[in-house]
Amino acid sequence: LITDDNICTTEQERIASATLCQVINSILDQTQQDMMKQRKTVNLVFHKRIQEIKDAKKSLEEHLQEVIKEVAAQESNISTLQEDIHTKTAPMQLAHTRLHNRSQRPNNELVRDPVQYQLVHEVNQIDESVQQLQKHFLQVEATLKKLNRNQLVLEEDIAIKTNSLMIDADQCMALRKQMNTPE
Repeated sequence: LITDDNICTTEQERIASATLCQVINSILDQTQQDMMKQRKTVNLVFHKRIQEIKDAKKSLEEHLQEVIKEVAAQESNISTLQEDIHTKTAPMQLAHTRLHNRSQRPNNELVRDPVQYQLVHEVNQIDESVQQLQKHFLQVEATLKKLNRNQLVLEEDIAIKTNSLMIDADQCMALRKQMNTPE
């Protein structure tokens, strides 16, 4: 009687154990499937992110090339403006000298005639022209400074993108490949 009870209890425990093993195996299979699904999802997102970084880096590099061309153009403008200002210096000095010499004439010869008015007009025109050139020079110089700052920011962003690519594509993906689990 006790033996029959023990056999019956043991059989029930064995059946419960087998059922539990099946449930556990089912849970493990489901977990493995979930992990594989998650692994594929993560790999897909990783590849998408890597492609986004590559695209962003390419866009930044193209923009950097445009900025470099614009910097070269602005440097050329600065050089041209400096030459223009320099070429205006000699005529301005000559006109000022003539005007000064006319103002040093003796009493009777010190008159305001059309030549005097023309000299004053010429000096004013040259002064105005030089001031406009200097104003434009300052604007171009400010633009060049902004472009140089923009260039530095772009170069820094490109370096960050390059580093991100190295980490994501080279290190993380290589590590994920090493942890390849059977599907």
